[in-house]
Amino acid sequence: MISHFKMKNKVTVIAFFCLLALSCTKQNPAEPVVPKENGFEYVDLGLSVKWAAANVGASSAEQLGDFFAWGETMPQHSKEYSKHSYSYKDSPSILPAEADAATANMGGKWRTPSKEEFFELKSGCNWLWVDQYNGMLISGYIISGKKPGYQGQHIFLPAAGWRENGLHLSLDVNGLYWTQNASTIYIINSTDSGYNYEDRFVGLPVRAVFK
Repeated sequence: MISHFKMKNKVTVIAFFCLLALSCTKQNPAEPVVPKENGFEYVDLGLSVKWAAANVGASSAEQLGDFFAWGETMPQHSKEYSKHSYSYKDSPSILPAEADAATANMGGKWRTPSKEEFFELKSGCNWLWVDQYNGMLISGYIISGKKPGYQGQHIFLPAAGWRENGLHLSLDVNGLYWTQNASTIYIINSTDSGYNYEDRFVGLPVRAVFK
């Protein structure tokens, strides 16, 4: 009788701790897995390409990252931005992989987006301009998915400005991003966004994509 009583209590104690462990698991779920390509985080907005969560050279979305001349794979740290890989005469119309800053610095399937992919980003997502992002004093667009199942996904494009002749210009006012199309940029500001053209030696950030 005593043995049966002890066994019954032992089973009760084991069951109690099992329920406690299950309860703790439900209250403290595992952290969601952040998708990555070759070690770099990306966001699926329901478009034809996946977009990097941060600029090339940045470790978080609100950081500006590195600035590159078109066709250069090394960040521009010098005061002058006169060097670039291609003259206007011999330049290809589309940036080749060996001269792509995104491919060179992030590897894997990463590359600089085309102007058509920026247009898809504009037309296929909701764009909201903010003066601060994540509590940081950096302006830019929060770009979130429109399609069902993607509304909770977003990227942030900071208004990183550009660098030229030792100056960092238009920070928090404009964001100029290289496309893989020669001399073609995508520019953002608080009132609009769209294509433009820029001298290839100017230092601009890059936001990478992959398929």
